[in-house]
Amino acid sequence: MDTNVFTCTGRLGKDPEVRHLDGGKVVCNFSMAVSGFRDSTLWLRVAVWGKAAEACGEFLHKGSRVCASGELSTREYESNGQKRTSVELDARGGVTFLDPKDTTVSSEQRGADDGLGF
Repeated sequence: MDTNVFTCTGRLGKDPEVRHLDGGKVVCNFSMAVSGFRDSTLWLRVAVWGKAAEACGEFLHKGSRVCASGELSTREYESNGQKRTSVELDARGGVTFLDPKDTTVSSEQRGADDGLGF
């Protein structure tokens, strides 16, 4: 059986955005720069869910260093008449905060199955 699991470390390109969806689900999205990918920088759009999303929104900011793991996919779209491709990571495998000051998250914030790698 083949699996799609991608793990990388990088820095946030801008502050994370937390949204509350219909039905009570919480998602946090952020862009992440992964350097050294084929001698260039790979930009990923990352989605984090649930309590992990809330913690990411609270503790991460532009420039934060993280390790994210999950399913990698691409999405094609059109912008200004040109076809573009977005690389996206559904980080259900976890997000680890790598900056020492960002790792102080209480057990109530983390929850039992939050995907945070502490």
